[in-house]
Amino acid sequence: MDRARVAPRPLPFHLLEEITDGFSEERKLGAGAYGSVYKGQHKNGEIIAIKKLHSMPKLNNQQFQKEYLNLATLQHQNIVRLVGYCHETRGEYIEFNGRTIFAENQHMALCFEYMCNGSLDNCLQDESSGHDWKTRYKIIKGICKGLKYLHEELNPPIYHLDLKPANILLDEQMNPKIADFGLSKFFGDERTRVSASAIGTIGYLPPEYINCSLVSNKLDVFSLGVIIIKTMTGHLGYSQSAEMPSEEFIDLVQEKWKNRIQGPSVDDIDSCAELVKTCIKIALNCVDADRHKRPNIGDIIRELDETEIMTQFSQAVTIDPGSTSLDEQDESGFLEVHPHQLRFLFFELNKAICPLLLSNSTEDNVAFRILSENHMEELSELSGVVPPRSTQTYWLVMKKQPPANTSEFSVTLESCIAHEDIADGDDQFLPEVLELTQGNKVHKVTLMAVTSERTRSGVTKVETLIFSLHLP
Repeated sequence: MDRARVAPRPLPFHLLEEITDGFSEERKLGAGAYGSVYKGQHKNGEIIAIKKLHSMPKLNNQQFQKEYLNLATLQHQNIVRLVGYCHETRGEYIEFNGRTIFAENQHMALCFEYMCNGSLDNCLQDESSGHDWKTRYKIIKGICKGLKYLHEELNPPIYHLDLKPANILLDEQMNPKIADFGLSKFFGDERTRVSASAIGTIGYLPPEYINCSLVSNKLDVFSLGVIIIKTMTGHLGYSQSAEMPSEEFIDLVQEKWKNRIQGPSVDDIDSCAELVKTCIKIALNCVDADRHKRPNIGDIIRELDETEIMTQFSQAVTIDPGSTSLDEQDESGFLEVHPHQLRFLFFELNKAICPLLLSNSTEDNVAFRILSENHMEELSELSGVVPPRSTQTYWLVMKKQPPANTSEFSVTLESCIAHEDIADGDDQFLPEVLELTQGNKVHKVTLMAVTSERTRSGVTKVETLIFSLHLP
C-alpha cells in the first residue's frame, strides 16, 4: 500500500496521553509557537510525533478543519506526512480564581510520521566536520523539491513562511522533509500581501518583510538561501557570506569542499565541486535584498538538474588514458566506446538521456547505429557516421521509462566501414550503408545500460550534441 495515500486517522486524546506518558517532559521533542511536539509509541511499536496545540481563542472548529484539510492533502516525499489528528471537547473540573469550576476544555493535536534523525538544525556543523557532500546535497535538493511542490504544484499555492533548519526533519536515510506549517500560513489566490501578524524567525526573514511586512513566495526563497548556505558552511557561514564579495565567497566555499570531497578520480571531485559552486551561487541569489532578483523555486530545480546532467556528461565522456575500451581487444572492431556502462538519467515527462563517446582511429568513415531489441519502444534509435581519426559525442534518448522491474538492460552497437560520403539517416541507415559499400562486415558490440533515479528537470528538448576531436 502507498503510505502517502493513507488518510490521516482520528486518534482519541486519551490514547495520545497514554503513548506519551501524559505528555511528559521525557517525551518532549521540541516546542513552537503553536504547540509542543512529543514522541509517542503505540503498543504495536509504531512511533509518531504528536504536536499538541496550545489553546488559542481565535482557533475555532472551522479554522481547525480548514488547516487539517490543508495538511491532509499534502502528499510529497519531502513533506512530513500527517498520519492522525485529535479534536475533542471534554467537560472537566478546573481551578479558576481559587474556585473549582466545570468547564469545556478543547484538546487539539496533529500527529505526524516520526523522523528518527531529528532536525537539520541538530546536525548542522562546521563544514570541516559532519556529513559529507553527497548527504548535504541530498538534503539541499530534497528541500528544494518539497518547496517546489508547495509553490508550484498546488492550487492555490502554500507559502511556508517559517523555513529554517529546525523545521527540516531527516528520516533514517537522511532524506529531508519540510515540517511545522503552523496554523495561519496557507494562502489563497493572492501571491503577495501585507501580513498583519508576526511570522517567521529572525535570521531567515528578508528585508521586505522586516521593513514592510510584505509576504510572498520570495520570502520562502530567501529562507531557503540561508538554509543552503548554513548546510554547506555551518552556522557561521551566512554572516561570513555578507562580509565578503560574492565571487570571493563562492571561491572560498568551493575550494574548501574540493579539499574535503573524496572520489575515485579527479573527475569525480571536479564534478562534485561544480555542484558545490552551483549550490552556493543559487543560495546567494536567493538572499538578494531585492526580492525581484531572487529566483523562483522552479528555476532553482532546473539549474540543479542541468548541473547534474552536465557533470554526468563530463564524467561519461572523460576517458581514462590507462583504461581499455571494449573494442581494443577485438581486431574486428571499428569504434571505441565510452562509457562501458550506459547510465540513463531521467528528467521531466519520463524521458531520459545518456552521453555516449565513439572514437574512430581508422582512416575510413565508420557508420553505426544503436538499438535495443528488448526495449524498442523505449529507446530511440541512433545512427550516424564517425569521421576518420576523430571522436564524437552523442546523446542517447529514452522516450519513456522501461518497466518498473527493469533497472538494467542491453543495447547493441552495430558499425561498419563506409567508404562513401554518407550522411546520417533513419532506421534503414545501416542497411543502406551496407548496400552502398558492397556489404562490408558489420561489427556488433553489446553494451549494458542502467537507469538512474528520475529527476524533474525543466529540459524539454534533447538534441544530439557532436564534438569533433581530431586525434594526433
